[in-house]
Amino acid sequence: MNAMANTRDIGSEVKETSSGTGKAVPTPRIPVKTVLTPGGRELVAAFFILLAGSAAALFFACYQSPLYRYVPYQDADIYMAVARAMRNGLMPYRDVFDHKGILLYFVNLLAHIIFPKAATGVYIYLSVSMALFLFFLYRISRMFLENKPAMIAVFLVLGWIFGTEVYSDGGGSAEEYLLPCLSGCLYFFIRFIQYAEDKKTLSFRKFLIGSFLTGVFCGWMLWIKYTLIPAVGISFILLYTYLVIRKRVKDALLSLAGVVGGVLAVSIPCLAYLARHGILDDMWAVYIEFNRKYNSDKSVVSDINKEHLIASVLPVVCLLLGMLFLRYRAKVLPARVFAGVLIFFLTIFATILLVGRYYAYYFLVFTPFYIFATGALVFLIGLGLGRLKISLVSGKVSLPIMTLFIVTVLLLTVAASGGRMHNQTIFANKTKLELCADAINEHWASRGQSGSPEIISYLFGEKGLMDLSHTYPRHLYFYLPNALGEDGKMIALEQTRYVREGTVDYIFMCGDLSHTDWVERVNPDYRPLVIIEAKYVTETVYYFVSQISMRKLRRTGLERSLSGNIKVTDTIA
Repeated sequence: MNAMANTRDIGSEVKETSSGTGKAVPTPRIPVKTVLTPGGRELVAAFFILLAGSAAALFFACYQSPLYRYVPYQDADIYMAVARAMRNGLMPYRDVFDHKGILLYFVNLLAHIIFPKAATGVYIYLSVSMALFLFFLYRISRMFLENKPAMIAVFLVLGWIFGTEVYSDGGGSAEEYLLPCLSGCLYFFIRFIQYAEDKKTLSFRKFLIGSFLTGVFCGWMLWIKYTLIPAVGISFILLYTYLVIRKRVKDALLSLAGVVGGVLAVSIPCLAYLARHGILDDMWAVYIEFNRKYNSDKSVVSDINKEHLIASVLPVVCLLLGMLFLRYRAKVLPARVFAGVLIFFLTIFATILLVGRYYAYYFLVFTPFYIFATGALVFLIGLGLGRLKISLVSGKVSLPIMTLFIVTVLLLTVAASGGRMHNQTIFANKTKLELCADAINEHWASRGQSGSPEIISYLFGEKGLMDLSHTYPRHLYFYLPNALGEDGKMIALEQTRYVREGTVDYIFMCGDLSHTDWVERVNPDYRPLVIIEAKYVTETVYYFVSQISMRKLRRTGLERSLSGNIKVTDTIA
């Protein structure tokens, strides 16, 4: 029988073999099933199951959920700070600096408009985004698994994400925004390979729709973080070359046109916004030129980031073993699909190596491929249960087994989020950063000032202080990015100019006790408002908040209690 038409159940297969007594003896067999086509009702039900699972997992795992008071993760907090500035009439790139794509700020702006006092809007977006990511993985796994085993394989990927260090920063990275785009591109890439092999596997209409959606995903990535666009592009160029070799030039050209159309559908509104506000040149200088130099500066690669690269070897090995198992043992991955997926993965892997920054969350971009590892694992589980005459596909225990896997993954997510829940949840004590924000809020209120204060994180990253102080950035360089080249020096000098000219109401810093004296030498009008000791694993640092124009303030009880060199030694972690 052709492998494309096999329909055997997982864990319930038997092969009739002859024994010495001449009787047929049932023997467990590796199940095989490929190119399954789930119905519409199944797909709708699957999406809502995945949405519920994503929302439940992210409720504990990501800082944007209502469970947490604020977002201490720098990248996610910066995106929201830029969005708040946009809400107040400032422009990204020109008025407030960050080096991601405009679409990322649009998403955060919309979330801020809907939920102006919390990050709940981002949590909802991330839940839907994660559900879409898992949905395309479900579509991939349904090519060789039945519905319940496929759902188990997908939730194992979810557990892989939240149970490992790739999600240790608490969510909201640009890479997380890219996940549904990557899994969608991977799904359509596989379907197009099948279409190239046999036109009967996909209607021409769905082929064109898939091409357009692939372009939409690429456009989304282009205007969030374009790093992976070349990797995806190389894979699809090779696919179109294969179509041309098979004398399917028309299909290749029409698909390419569909992809370009999808990219333009996303890009035109972004370009129109940038042109209308006159910030095309600013966008190019920051999003293209700054990132080019930023990615070429390898001096910021620390030993711990190199360890992240080493740590990625194990899941990559699991992925490759899973693909080999599905190809040669289970025989559910056709040769062309196996080769195509491997090429797609290797282009992504090569991109991460070339970027040279191995932050843990960068490796989120590998997770779409882990469906082949978890799919292989489900095959093996099905084989083991088959020996016990238990089926993962049908029977009274199949649904409870699937439910058990899903609940276990969600419980592991809660356990893996324990460190975050200890510090930032609505039930925990205030963190040191919140104490700094309280000092700013109380001091600002005592001055009787209208509006909100102007704050910068001086030579330091933005960790949530803008949000906690109910303000938004008014200075171009309101934080210092992790750039140590000429651009990093330029930003540090600009921040020093802000301090020297006294245009900032409050300065937030992190370092040793000498920092306050150094700030006062730059501008003696700044005095410490609060100093808080923060103990880490290997060192002790201090959070500083300095405020401007002490001699112009009224002598209030608040000023007397918070001004001067006050060292707070609370026990909050």
